[in-house]
Amino acid sequence: MAALARVIAAAAPVRLHPTAALPLARRLAEAAVATLLLNGFNFVLGLWLVRTLAPRAFGVWAMLTTVQAIAGVFLTALVAQQMAHVLPRLHHEARQRAGAKMFTSVATWCAGAFVPVSAISLSALGVLVAVVAAGSAFVAATTLRNHARFHLYALRRTRAVLAQDALFVALAAAGVVAIVVAGRGDDLAALLIALTIASVAAVWWRSALALPVPTRARMRRHAAAYQRHAARAGWSLATVALSTLSALAPNLALASTGSLAALAVVAAPAAVLAPVRLVALTFQSALRAEFAALIHAERRRAALWLYATATLLALLACLSLGGALWAGWDWLSARVFARGYDRALLREATLLAFGVAAVNVVRLPGAVLLNALGVFRFSAATLGLVVPVVLASACWLAHRGAVAAVLYPALFGEIALFVAELAALRARMR
Repeated sequence: MAALARVIAAAAPVRLHPTAALPLARRLAEAAVATLLLNGFNFVLGLWLVRTLAPRAFGVWAMLTTVQAIAGVFLTALVAQQMAHVLPRLHHEARQRAGAKMFTSVATWCAGAFVPVSAISLSALGVLVAVVAAGSAFVAATTLRNHARFHLYALRRTRAVLAQDALFVALAAAGVVAIVVAGRGDDLAALLIALTIASVAAVWWRSALALPVPTRARMRRHAAAYQRHAARAGWSLATVALSTLSALAPNLALASTGSLAALAVVAAPAAVLAPVRLVALTFQSALRAEFAALIHAERRRAALWLYATATLLALLACLSLGGALWAGWDWLSARVFARGYDRALLREATLLAFGVAAVNVVRLPGAVLLNALGVFRFSAATLGLVVPVVLASACWLAHRGAVAAVLYPALFGEIALFVAELAALRARMR
């Protein structure tokens, strides 16, 4: 904490000209509203699923969201971070369109590649064929919708992001209501189909994207154009993959045992703790583009000031949410979780999951700023040392039957990463 205080102290307030400060405030506000809307819906949906589905059925949903998160690794590293770095620098409209098409091709390849990954993962766990098919389509459609959001954020068109998210939430909510009215609230396949349709419709109607027809000539041309970003994308992929692997270590460890009910014990708290992640996601996508723009303009003090503000807000929000969770656990658990859970085990898993999420949220602005500064090797090397230990420890605990304890390695790993990234940021911003 002393190192964090020194970094924040170095970020003395800078005077931003009103013509620069007002657009920044407007974009951050629009990004906040869009993310609050989208993740507010996901929060309500998660609570409903935890309340409605039995532990094993919720474990299927948890496995799907795990595969979706892994697909998000490739989308974030290979596409989103590269677009945030490149598109703001392309002031010529034709070059910007060409760059967007190239990145959209890569995103489409990522979405297509995870259809068989989703199908194989769910089939190996003995999931029904209808859920396997619907889940695979859900992962691909969600990946493309997330790419559309990243594309608009890279162009700093936050109002368009808000419009797309609003359309998705409206269509998805209508689909969920229709399923409940039809008396099929526990039909996971129907829910996944409704969410897939909403994602496709949102991208089709409100996005600036034009999905390319995958001809061989176009694929070769886009692959050749992407080569100039390959080195940076490689380090970014290593960093994001290892970071996500650390966060998903408990899920992956329990999934490796084949027990979907055990997976639900550590996944169910994520539905309750969605507001913690919402704190990070509210600013993450917008901060990535803003940090890139400030660093490109050589305004490092302004970037450091923005980092310090975001970190302090995240810390205060997590402390408030942690206090509320501790005080209201008995009331919350009785009204949220479906029957069939071990309540003592669930309490332990929820408190540990909150600790992991809180440390991750607080360290997120620094990780985004390091990425904008082009610091990839240090982060990848640090993650390369920490994450294998976290994953191996979690798998060892899972196969010994310690369900909630698989979260301890993830917690210690997040703390180690936060300390290392804070030291790197302090050294780079001197």
